[in-house]
Amino acid sequence: MIPSVVIVLAVAVGAVAGFLPGWGSGAGPFIRGFALVAALGVAALQLLPESVESLGLTALATAAAGYGLPELVGRFGARVGSPARAGRLALEVGWAALLAHQLGDGLALGAMSGGAHAGHAHGELVLALAAHTVPLATMTVLTFRERFGYAAAALRAAGLAVATIAGIAAAGTIPVRTLAELGPVISGVVAGGLVHLAIHQLPSASASRGVGAPLGAAVGLAVAAFGALTHADEHPASSGARVYAAVAVVGAMVWVGWHRRAREARGAAG
Repeated sequence: MIPSVVIVLAVAVGAVAGFLPGWGSGAGPFIRGFALVAALGVAALQLLPESVESLGLTALATAAAGYGLPELVGRFGARVGSPARAGRLALEVGWAALLAHQLGDGLALGAMSGGAHAGHAHGELVLALAAHTVPLATMTVLTFRERFGYAAAALRAAGLAVATIAGIAAAGTIPVRTLAELGPVISGVVAGGLVHLAIHQLPSASASRGVGAPLGAAVGLAVAAFGALTHADEHPASSGARVYAAVAVVGAMVWVGWHRRAREARGAAG
């Protein structure tokens, strides 16, 4: 019960943060800086290193799939429909990957609350999952609110909470071996999908003036690092080399996405 409440609260906090810029609070630069760096930090410091630890170099392929699939779907949609519909389809694919990840988090929490783990609080795991759920919810709400409105953003945020709770409830029905095999694959795919979502916030965050965006970025990095370090108490820590490699891969994906969007913007302006 307690893990479910904590995760729902984490989603609520992240969702409210994502809605703040639209309410004219003046917190827009801080929130965008926080969401951007925290999401990239979760991808580079936790999700991708965990995937590499289990899958080796294959994890890079899963991250590339998570990064590239929304774009491929969007390009296909643009051929058969309007550009606006294609863009939405691409974002929905990224959101579906986040749902799968939250379902996996719920399964992990559920597994830790039963069987041989019964009677152990595993507070560190709950805190770690909550710490990276907040920026995921913030990034989701920011991205969908700015493009499709408040109702669409609220629905996607609620989906994250429901997926986690469903995972907790279904934990006893899925073999532990299956979770161990699918978990690293999902983590790699979500790492790439998070980078794809974050790139949509790059122009807004980089154009911000003042100290709001840098301060938010610092808080976002601290939250991502806290989640990664806390999760290491329940999960064997990835080696420094794996973390460095993951940071480099995520940085490369951001660089490619940023420059591609810059070329598209120049082409549209020309």
